Amino acid sequence: IRPLPLASVIMGVLSYYAADNIPLDLFQIALPTFPGSLSAASTTSTHSSRHFDSHANRSIAPYDSNGQHGQTVFSIAPIDLSDAVMALVDMGLLSQVEMDGGKPGLRVHWLVQEMMRARLAEEGHDDAMAGLATGLLAQAFPGGAGEENDPGMEASWSRCAQLLPHALALFEHIPEDGELSKPSSAQQRAGMGGREVAILLNQSGLYLKARGDVKEAEKLLRRGLEINKLTYGPGHENVAVSLNNLASVLQDKGWLFEAEPLFMEALKIDEKRKGRTHADVARDLFNLGQLFQAMGRDDDVETLFHRALQINVKNFGRSHVNIAIILNSMGQLYEKTDRGPEAEPLYRRALAIDKARYGKRHPYVARDMEALAKLLVALDRKGEAEPLFLEVLLIDERTLGPDHPDVAANLNNLAVLVEENRGDFAQSEKLKRRALRIDEQCFGPDHPNVARDLNNLALLLRATGRLREAEPLMRRVVDIFEKSLGPDHQNVATTLNNLADLLREGGQNEEAETLYRRALKVDEKNFGLEHHTVARDYNNLALLLKSTGRYKEAEPYARRALEILQAQLPDNHPWVERARSNLVAIEVDLDHTKAPVDMHTTSEFDLAVLGGQAHQSEGTNLWDLFDEEAQSRARQQNPLKSKLFGKLMNKKG
Repeated sequence: IRPLPLASVIMGVLSYYAADNIPLDLFQIALPTFPGSLSAASTTSTHSSRHFDSHANRSIAPYDSNGQHGQTVFSIAPIDLSDAVMALVDMGLLSQVEMDGGKPGLRVHWLVQEMMRARLAEEGHDDAMAGLATGLLAQAFPGGAGEENDPGMEASWSRCAQLLPHALALFEHIPEDGELSKPSSAQQRAGMGGREVAILLNQSGLYLKARGDVKEAEKLLRRGLEINKLTYGPGHENVAVSLNNLASVLQDKGWLFEAEPLFMEALKIDEKRKGRTHADVARDLFNLGQLFQAMGRDDDVETLFHRALQINVKNFGRSHVNIAIILNSMGQLYEKTDRGPEAEPLYRRALAIDKARYGKRHPYVARDMEALAKLLVALDRKGEAEPLFLEVLLIDERTLGPDHPDVAANLNNLAVLVEENRGDFAQSEKLKRRALRIDEQCFGPDHPNVARDLNNLALLLRATGRLREAEPLMRRVVDIFEKSLGPDHQNVATTLNNLADLLREGGQNEEAETLYRRALKVDEKNFGLEHHTVARDYNNLALLLKSTGRYKEAEPYARRALEILQAQLPDNHPWVERARSNLVAIEVDLDHTKAPVDMHTTSEFDLAVLGGQAHQSEGTNLWDLFDEEAQSRARQQNPLKSKLFGKLMNKKG
């Protein structure tokens, strides 16, 4: 039986995808004009799934044979598709499979794919068929507006996971990037060139970023950026989108200094092309502000947030959801800079905006309540905070389901409140273990959310004296971050400090010292020599050296920690006072005299903690991942890539 011409087209397209689990509905998508969009992401958290629908979709239409838009590229009638597929099944070239959810799919042998690609190349049809494969897949891959069509939102993840293997296979067979920037006539007729491939790379990268696979996301987004530069030139708006996305991934990896010039370049491009008051410029300013928060440049952060706020008010008015996003982030900044009471009206205004927009039972409203509740805990108003936390949990369980990642975050928050308000460690442990089970089920065993939950549980076990149970959990936290973020990520440094604290408390001083010194090297590399996180590391190492009688070695570390903090904080700040007390105690030991207990007792200090419990040592580096535990204990909410307000972008009409 001679295959139908359409059957040959189907086989040609399938030769560029992965061999198994190919959704049949790819061929049920009409491709009148290439509908793909390039979405720019603001910096997002890796430790929570909750974020805003904030993509600025930029639609890019395809070429037609004359370089114009509007030509119908591909369309199949259902009866023709059915006939063609059954003919191929009858010939043994395809087999039918059932996809997740019971939807029909196809399987093709890899050797058949190889032979088909060779035939296409021999006949000169390879460009056109690769182009069609790209167009169909990019059309199907989530990348537009709305939660179910946003690769960064959980609602789209099952579809993204279904299509990602085929995108990765396609990337291995398409032309070189330089060729894609100047598509052939066959590629043009098929609706494929550099712009279309860049879109698919972008959407795939955003999905991988959302799932915590920042290494693979970086590879795809870097390639998409290069293709866009070759296709459009370095000053095009799509290049700005790619710069934003890549910078966001680099920030997630902890490469803050590498991310800064990319965010800056994106801002420069958008200001030049669109003017200083465009909504995309506000997004760029917000992204840069989030980065500067991570870098501790608080004065610059406030300036950027204020400018972004002014632009959004001008463009959208005072009650737009983007205003709520910025107000929330400004609230976090105020908390970090000891202006917690000033943050409360900002959080309440954001809550009012989102209630008016989404109603009282929307996840975004729950997000705002959560921010307000955490602030109330920080202001020692726990009685007011508890009903808010309970309401947040109820909203998310009803709207998202009992096994959603945001529910896990809520359980962690509630666990901390139960622990601190009532001293009920047993109930707190139950809540934390449920959160861990949810995240392991949603993300697998090696995701940063799982590391957050493990850390929270390990801290509880340490607080209740169960060091042997806590140690393997904390080691697993370090391992997850090393694998997912690399050995030189700031979060690795903080978990190394946490593990070292456990080991020191258990008398394993030699390994603890090794971990403290490694954490110090990582933080010096990431933050420079004058950052308060480095001061934390100096302090921890000094205390270990003191505890082992090595006072002469301990003294310069304690002195340097004090100098760094004195340069940044008022002299009566608790961190400064604690560092000074530690130094005095070491100096007293050096003089072989005993310090009065009430004046010179040494103590660990967490530079993100004001009045926090002494047994904690997680620093600002890791608070973005461990906020449910650490922020409540610390009476302060860390702004670093907060899980609440990771995105600021506006949908273009």
